[in-house]
Amino acid sequence: MVQVMQNSKLIAPPTAKGFPLIGALPDLLRKQVDYLEYARAAYGDIYVLKLGPMSMIMLNRPEYAQYVLRDRMANYSKDGPIWDSVRALSGNGLTTSSGDYWLRQRRMMQPHFHRQRLGALTEIMVSTIAQNLQDWDQFANQADPVEITHQFGRMTMPIIMRTMFGMDISAEEISSMGEKMTYIVDNLLSQAVINSIPGWMPIPKRAVYQRALKDVETFVYTVVEKRRKNVSNDLLSMLIEAIDSETGEQMTNQQVHNEVVTIFVAGYETVALTLAWALYYLTQQPALIERLQHEVDSVLGQRPPTVDDLPRLAYTRQVFQETLRLAPPGYFLPRTAVEDDVIDGFHIPAGKMVAVSLYTIHRHPEFWQSPHTFDPDRFSPAQSEKHHPMAWIPFGAGPRFCMGRDFAYMEGSLILAMLIQRFTVTSPAGFVTKPRLSFTLHPNNGVLVHCNHVTDLLCKFPNLIWKFTAQLAKSI
Repeated sequence: MVQVMQNSKLIAPPTAKGFPLIGALPDLLRKQVDYLEYARAAYGDIYVLKLGPMSMIMLNRPEYAQYVLRDRMANYSKDGPIWDSVRALSGNGLTTSSGDYWLRQRRMMQPHFHRQRLGALTEIMVSTIAQNLQDWDQFANQADPVEITHQFGRMTMPIIMRTMFGMDISAEEISSMGEKMTYIVDNLLSQAVINSIPGWMPIPKRAVYQRALKDVETFVYTVVEKRRKNVSNDLLSMLIEAIDSETGEQMTNQQVHNEVVTIFVAGYETVALTLAWALYYLTQQPALIERLQHEVDSVLGQRPPTVDDLPRLAYTRQVFQETLRLAPPGYFLPRTAVEDDVIDGFHIPAGKMVAVSLYTIHRHPEFWQSPHTFDPDRFSPAQSEKHHPMAWIPFGAGPRFCMGRDFAYMEGSLILAMLIQRFTVTSPAGFVTKPRLSFTLHPNNGVLVHCNHVTDLLCKFPNLIWKFTAQLAKSI
């Protein structure tokens, strides 16, 4: 085990090779996520990555993640150009705030994201998913494959909108905010670079980005004012009614706005991308889809799922978890060192940005057997205990782990189960996609699948195969 402690001899981490001024940016853009694995192998588990005006120390081991995110989290703040871009969108929300203010907001919001409270939102989710899957009927039995990354975005946006704002949000509002939020999230990383450029320099994309931010802000403030006059059972009402147990205070409109946008950024695109990647990995191994179909048929049959079904959809959840291992939407967690520090003998200067690399930690060959193989059984109860606790951290770790974890599990499991109930999904012959770097981890050419309606025969056939295989295994 690597010990992460202060040592008397301080040395700088190695720097990845690159070009003057722009550093390793050309290699990263050309190789994409493959570069992250290449650099870890070439330079070690800790190295400096220079990307134009930005420079960061990449951390590629679970122990390093534990040190930065939990053991010494007070020394690693959410400052720097990347967090400035997030702050421009969400203000001083739970993701970007710190200190006593962060603790207060967390204390107020945490009870509303427990499984029991989220269970009340299941009906809204199921109704919205069922309505959206009707639109997928047009894809059934057509010759051309459908690109599902966008389609899942069209599904998760109304889910987050209606669970957040209630069922009275119009389709037009969902579509408009969906386009703007997608544009903002897609450009957060490039805005971090742009923010390093003086404001007086004319950059057209900056103005478009600012207009999108303003439109989202106006929409959220309008809905907050409306909901204050008529609270409901949605997340927004929960935030409005949340009370600080120590002071008895409630959130201001600005604070509610900040937390609403924070939840949007954290929850809208991440689930959509995870579901697209899940179907991609599943369609590469048809036996896994048969196993998933067997569980869905056994637990649900043809009826809609309820909150009580979620614990019984164990393999469905494992599929979601393994997808988050191979393709975590948030593939790195940046922090800035407040004071000088040492990690595994390497000097971390005050003010230096460090990045916990989830992508490479989740694929580190020292901690995962056959790390590039999609295997949901890694997250079965028996196998989960064998993992290093920080080798899988798609929701972060330590006191600041993502509060929306259970919401994501619920949403992802419901969508996946209801989709498998209705459709058989296969991959076009020879189709391959790879991750593309942006603020989140996109498939570089989308995810293409063929969808066909599940007939009674098709519902039964995988189960017959599964039962036969299980009986054969027992007899061997």
